[in-house]
Amino acid sequence: MEPHADTFRAVALDWIEASRHQWSTTHAAKILQRLERDAFPAIGATPLRDIDAEALRATVAAIEARGASDLSRRVVQMAAQVFRHGIATGRCDQDPTRHLTRGRGAQPAARHAHVSTEDFPALLLAIARYDRTGERTTGLALQLLAHTLSPVTDMLGATWDEFDIPAALWTIPASRAVSHQAHRVPLAPEVLAILAELRDLSIGSPFVVAGRLGAPLVHNTLLFALRRIGYGGRMTLTGFRTIAGTLLAADGFPADLVALQMAKHPRKAEPGSVDPSARLAERVEMMRRWSAKVSSLTRQAHAAERAQAIP
Repeated sequence: MEPHADTFRAVALDWIEASRHQWSTTHAAKILQRLERDAFPAIGATPLRDIDAEALRATVAAIEARGASDLSRRVVQMAAQVFRHGIATGRCDQDPTRHLTRGRGAQPAARHAHVSTEDFPALLLAIARYDRTGERTTGLALQLLAHTLSPVTDMLGATWDEFDIPAALWTIPASRAVSHQAHRVPLAPEVLAILAELRDLSIGSPFVVAGRLGAPLVHNTLLFALRRIGYGGRMTLTGFRTIAGTLLAADGFPADLVALQMAKHPRKAEPGSVDPSARLAERVEMMRRWSAKVSSLTRQAHAAERAQAIP
């Protein structure tokens, strides 16, 4: 067996190859295309045994965020076949997709769970301190997610060549973006500082949030980190965007500007139809203020903690 042959991608490709005699060439190509677009970026590099229902929920949530509910169900069905093939070939012991059927584990409240805006500062402080108990890269990845408000799949697959540090811009190509639209993310000073630290930790990897052997981190790693700091079940990876939407609206930013920055485009928008630089000056200012707010809330939580510790 080849190295890394137990990853979701490797087992999926093996399953497709083993099933070719039952399928038309067109059907096999369509299956592969869907997995490459909607599953491999999130969980492709993860060993099959390490993928749990929560990681699959995050993958499904990213698809449904595009308004593609039917596609999300088909991806779950394909993933189930991959896991069954993995069980049959001795590369995993169970099929976590069974927890996503008939509404079990696929309920919106669980999928998009998030803490209240009042509890958000404490979460930010816990993330800032994550390196006390976990890997520094993982904590920085969660900070990057909180600051940029990008879909988690877009962030995890980010490569250094997408970043123009002098211009303080991150351009996500349409070929990789969850929205299938090229998208620009303004980088506030706080984000540039996070990126500088990640560059030092990436040890030559092309990926911005690189894990072992230079491969990108996966959803599971971030979900485990949230559980580790006491927020399992209370906060999902998509929850950062939900909270930000509430707080940015309270600060007076228009909903359409927030949606544009979060790459929430109309469901029927044709690929390439959205200008990645639309309202960029407004978004630069909004993201500058958002990052400043995240930093301020973190400091407030620290100050509150110190005040409580004083007898």
